[in-house]
Amino acid sequence: MSEQDPSYDSIVQEVRPWFQRLGLPVILVAFDTLKIVFSNSQFEELLGVAEADLVGRLWTVLFEGRAKETLQSITDLYKHQFEMFTPVEHDLAIIRRSGRSVPVICSFSGIVVGGQQFLLVTFYDHSKGVKEKKKIADDLKAVYHMSKLADLGKVAASVAHEMNNPLMVIQGQAELLELRAAKKPLEAAEVRQLVEPIFRSVERMSQIVSQMKNVARTPDGTMTKVDLGKVVAESLLLVQQRLRFLGVNATVDCPEGQWIGGNRTQVEQVLVNILCNAMDAMEESSSETRDIKLRLVPGPDFVTLEVWNSGPPIGKENQEKILNPFFTTKPVGKGTGLGLSVCTGIMRAHKGSLKLKYSNSNGTCFELKFPNLKEAGTFAKMKVLVVDDEQMVRRLIRERLEEEGFDVLTAKNGQEGLEVLINHPDLSIVFTDIKMPIMDGVEFIRQIRSIYPDMLVVVISGFIDSLDEGSVSGSVDEKLAKPFTSRQFRDVLNAVQKKIDGRKKIAAA
Repeated sequence: MSEQDPSYDSIVQEVRPWFQRLGLPVILVAFDTLKIVFSNSQFEELLGVAEADLVGRLWTVLFEGRAKETLQSITDLYKHQFEMFTPVEHDLAIIRRSGRSVPVICSFSGIVVGGQQFLLVTFYDHSKGVKEKKKIADDLKAVYHMSKLADLGKVAASVAHEMNNPLMVIQGQAELLELRAAKKPLEAAEVRQLVEPIFRSVERMSQIVSQMKNVARTPDGTMTKVDLGKVVAESLLLVQQRLRFLGVNATVDCPEGQWIGGNRTQVEQVLVNILCNAMDAMEESSSETRDIKLRLVPGPDFVTLEVWNSGPPIGKENQEKILNPFFTTKPVGKGTGLGLSVCTGIMRAHKGSLKLKYSNSNGTCFELKFPNLKEAGTFAKMKVLVVDDEQMVRRLIRERLEEEGFDVLTAKNGQEGLEVLINHPDLSIVFTDIKMPIMDGVEFIRQIRSIYPDMLVVVISGFIDSLDEGSVSGSVDEKLAKPFTSRQFRDVLNAVQKKIDGRKKIAAA
C-alpha cells in the first residue's frame, strides 16, 4: 500500500462528499505526479480494490498495457491546454483485482482544487445493460452540466423565478388599463403610457429565455471580438428583476467600446455567477443598504473589471478557498460549490484571471482581468453591402455593422445592389432583404451567384420561407428573420466570422 501525500488530505476531504454521491465510478489524479489521490466507493466496486490500496499509486496501474500511449496523449493534451470545458473520452480497459480485463469508457477532465491541478476520471462499464448505460451516461452529462446551471444562482427557481416580476408587471398594467378604460375613454398618449411597460416586460421575458438557453447550452469555445461593456450591460439585464426585488442599487461605470478577444456566452456566465453570489450574500444580510458597483479599468495589456458589493465580508478562513471546486458557504441544497471554480477556468481559457481582491468591512470586490484586444477589430476595413427597401431598416443594419468595424455601402433594391457590386469588386459580404421592388432578393441572389459565386450572402428578412420557394436557399450562407434581437444579430456575425476564418485557413494551406 502506497502512502498518500499529506498535502492532498484537505483537498480530498473537500471533494469526497460530492464524488461519493455521483452514482458513477470516479478517481482523482494529481496532474503533476499522475498518482491517484482519491477513488469513490463505486470505483472500488468496479475494480475490486479498496481506496486505501489505490491512493499514491500511478494511474497507469489501473489499465491494460496497451493504454499507455493513450494515457500519454491525454497527459500531453492537458499540458497544452489544461482548462477544457468538455471531457475527453476514450475506450480503454481496466484490470480488476481478479485479473479480468473490463472494457470501459473513460472521461477525463481537468479541474483545479486548492490551487493544484487534477484529472477527474469517470468510468462506464461496457458490460452494463443498455438501460443502465443510458442512465449513467445521463448522470455523467448532469455532472458537467451542473456547473453551468449553478451560474444561474438559483437552480430550483430556474426560469419561473426570473419570469415572475415581468409577469407581475404585465398583469398589473393590464388590470390598470382595464380599470381606467372602464371609467372613461382613454387618450392615445395615456394608452401608450400604460402599454409601454407591457411591451418592455415581454421583451425582457424574451431576453431571459434566450440568455438562459445560452447558459444551458454547451459553449463551442469560439473566441471572437467582444465588447466587454456591452456584455456587462446584457448580464445586468438577466438579473435586473432580482436586483429590484432585493432593493439593490447597481452603479455601472463600464463604457462600451472596450474590446477583448473572448467567448461572449462564457464571459456572461462568469458575470452572472458573480452578480448572483453578491445578491445571495446581501439577501442574507440585515443591512438596509445594498449596493453593487461594476467598473472597467483599461490598461496597456489588460482591461480589469471590478465587481464590488456591500454585503457581509467572506470569513478570512474561507477567502483562500472561495475559488476551489466544491467549496461553498451556502447551506446544503442552495449551493454546489462549482460556480466560481468554473468561472476561474473560463478566465484562464481567456488568458486572464479571476481573484478575490478584498473582502472586509468595506465590502467584497472580485477582480477580473482580460487581455486587451489590440487589433483594430475583427471586421475592420472589411467592405460590405446592405440591400433593403426600408430606409430605417437600412440605417439600423448599417449602424450596427459600422459598430463592428465594417465599411458599409447600401442599396434600396436588388438592381441598385447589383450596380454597387459591379462598381465595388472588393465587397466581401452582402446583407439583403427578400421582398423588394424592381428586383427582389431571390433574383438578386441568383445574379450574385452567377457573377460572384464565392460572395458571402446573408439574408435578413421577415420572409425567410420565400428562399425555399425561389430555390435559392442553398445559395445563402446565413439567415436572420426579422424582427431580430442584438444577440441574434451577433450570432450571425460570429457564424460569418467562422466562415471567413475557414476560407483563410484553406487559402493558407
